[in-house]
Amino acid sequence: MVSVIINESTKKLSALHHRRLKNIKQYHKNRFCKFAPQLKKMIEEKSLNFIEEIIEEDLKSGKYTSILTRFPPEPNGYLHIGHAKSICLNFGLGIRYGGKTNLRFDDTNPTKEETEYVDSIKEDVNWLGFTWANELYASDYFDELYNLAVLLI
Repeated sequence: MVSVIINESTKKLSALHHRRLKNIKQYHKNRFCKFAPQLKKMIEEKSLNFIEEIIEEDLKSGKYTSILTRFPPEPNGYLHIGHAKSICLNFGLGIRYGGKTNLRFDDTNPTKEETEYVDSIKEDVNWLGFTWANELYASDYFDELYNLAVLLI
């Protein structure tokens, strides 16, 4: 009985949190411009970090002709500030080098993942001003990964 009450309370709090997040996002969407154009300007003005140095060297040497990054969230909860930093890094590198960024959900733990979180993550990425090239799921590759594991064994 207690666990049922706790589960119901958790669901209600989660729904309340999601509604509040939507209200906050709408408020900021109305007050502030998108981050992507500002990020592009900031990136162009900064000196290179070690990731950018590697990318520039690989592009210059011809090792690679384009850049493709990915943001791989696990859809088992709402995003936090650490995710926002990763989003800006991965999408920002794609913008800076004229490449693309995939949104690849790490859906390898189905007992903790929900469609609600997938939708929330997509909303958050859009709210930050970014658009992904492809929406992918790790589970799409399970057969291929299984076959590779068999080869290793």
